[in-house]
Amino acid sequence: MLTITELNEIRTRVRRHLSVRMNETTVKIVISSGTTAIAAGSRQIMFAALDEITKHNAVVQIEQRELDVNCDEQPAVLVVTETSETLYKRCTPEMVRGLVAQSAAANSEVAN
Repeated sequence: MLTITELNEIRTRVRRHLSVRMNETTVKIVISSGTTAIAAGSRQIMFAALDEITKHNAVVQIEQRELDVNCDEQPAVLVVTETSETLYKRCTPEMVRGLVAQSAAANSEVAN
């Protein structure tokens, strides 16, 4: 049985993860979530991205959707800014951590 403190920690963590998916920022990271992407490891990429965002308190919107990428190039990550869209193929959790850090820095520069 969980204590009230443990339940409050879970609620705080879930709210933080949901706010990352709903905020309106100039930088959006889209992680592929089709069947082949999930089989190739997109869930680990999503967990790494959420971990990196919460660790650095980054202001980046994250979303999951199916991206039009070949099966052998999955998992894919699309970084969308006001001026460009960049598609990264065969991503790893380490790659997405770097992308989140770069995107957060770009978003803070746009905000200032």
